[in-house]
Formats: sequence, C-alpha cells, structure tokens
Amino acid sequence: MVAELLIDKLQKLGKYTLVERVLLFKVLEEQALGMSGVLSTEEAVKVGKIYGLDYVITGSIMKLGKEITITARVTNASTGEIVKTGEAKVNAIEKLPSAAELLAYRLSGYTEREYRALKEAGEKTQKRGGIGFYGGYVMEENQGGMGMGLIIIYYTGRLSVDISGLAPPSISPHVVVGMAFNISPTFSIGLSGAYGWASVDPVGDAQFASVMPILYYRPTSKLRMKLSLGSIVYGTADENGTSIEMAPFSNLNADLWAVYLLSSSVGLLLKITALGGHTVEHGGGYEWSTQFSYGAGIIFYPDFLK
Repeated sequence: MVAELLIDKLQKLGKYTLVERVLLFKVLEEQALGMSGVLSTEEAVKVGKIYGLDYVITGSIMKLGKEITITARVTNASTGEIVKTGEAKVNAIEKLPSAAELLAYRLSGYTEREYRALKEAGEKTQKRGGIGFYGGYVMEENQGGMGMGLIIIYYTGRLSVDISGLAPPSISPHVVVGMAFNISPTFSIGLSGAYGWASVDPVGDAQFASVMPILYYRPTSKLRMKLSLGSIVYGTADENGTSIEMAPFSNLNADLWAVYLLSSSVGLLLKITALGGHTVEHGGGYEWSTQFSYGAGIIFYPDFLK
C-alpha cells in the first residue's frame, strides 16, 4: 500500500520516470535479490545495471506503538552513492497518503519549505465547486428590509466562476455573474456583470445593468476573496409615472465576498454588494441611488462538484 502511494506521488511530481514494479519484482526473483525485503546498496546497483536505470528508490516501513515511520532513499545505480534520503512519521494509518506525499517531495529534492509552498499552491487551484445560501439586510436611501440569497462558486486550475443573487421578496432582487482567468495560484482577473430590478412603493419601478472588472484573491488555501468594482451601463426608472433613463457610468457598483473553508466540504461566507437602485431627485434633476446588501451564510462543497 505504501509503495503504491509513494509511486503515485512521485509520478505526479514528474521528477523521475518510474519503471513498472511488477517487472522489477521479476528481476529480483530471477536474480535472488532482496530476499530479506530490503535491497542493499550493492543489490540496488546490480538491479540498476540489469534494468539500465539511473537511480533505484528503496525503502522500509516500521511501526512502533502508534507511530508509523516510513523511510526511503535514492541510490545512484552506477556508483552506488545514496543521493537522497527521506523520512516521514504518522500516528494513524489514514495519514499514510500525506506521509507518502511528503516523502515523495523530499526524494524529489524539495525542501520542507518548498513542499509546503507547492502543496499550498496546488490546494489553491484545486478543482472545486460550492453552493451556498446567505441572508442579510438590504437598504436603499431611507428604507430597508431582510433578504435571502444564493451563491454558486466553481473554480479550476484555469478559471474562477461565481453566480450570486438576492431573490424576492427582497426590495432589491439582483443577479451577479463573474468569470476570471487564473494568472497565478493567488490571483485571478476577469469581468463581472449584474442585473437588478426593484419595485418600491410609492416611488415606482427601476431596472439596471452594470459591468465590473473582477479580482479574485487567494491568500491561503482556506481563504478566497472577490473584489469587483464597476458602474451602471444601462438604467431606467419609472419615478411616480415619469420614465427616466440614466446616463452610463453614473453610479459606482461593487460586489465583494470572502469565503473561509472550515473543512474540505463546508465554508463560511461574508458578502457585501452595492448596486444601482432607484433614481432620486437632486438639484432639479435625478441621481441614481445605491442599494446596499450585507449578508452572511454558509457554502457547501459536494463531492459531485469536485
């Protein structure tokens, strides 16, 4: 089991081109090598010459009490020199995959610090999808009310996508859709669009659409944040029976959220949105008011979205 785990981790790192172990066992049997279960340095060199290998990786596993220790070494098949060694310890069988991963990094020449950094980067870009629900308070000018919302998040090594929105009977139902390309494990940049509508007595009806550039920020594998700022590109309002069209870029819009993973399947969500609302009279003309929503909720990451 441990050998298979180590082989899998080494193959993913791509430092070595591995030879099929079944064929290796056949060579060991034919040459009567490694009968004790552990290849000596001389035997490793002999196997290397038979197979035409550059290196031979050997190891052992020992259990003392609850502690399990895995050791391995990389031997130069031409000279017999031990070029790399590694050791990993765990206190439970279910932690063996993590120990094999650490050992694979060490045998591939990575330091503990480099291993942690690479592991963190891999977890940041790990394919994952989540569905969340949040509730909060929505306000515009001198009125407000409670609202409930839905958010869907999906990201891979290349893309980050999110869809969120408040549903009626909120005073400001809206939908926000964003997509960004990952330029590094930490940052993604892209574009977001929003559409909203409202009907508030006795003022009237309004609807708007906005465009916002996005920055996704992943400072750690557990924390993911979105900052999106832009403006209305289209807006109309029926204010007390008067139809009004708003000039593009006349109102600042924003969509911000942060998700903190409590585990691989559950995360906490905080969300703030500022979008176009109604027009209000000001100085003999009209200005576009802003709807603010403040929410908190929870996100679930089911296995079928991974």
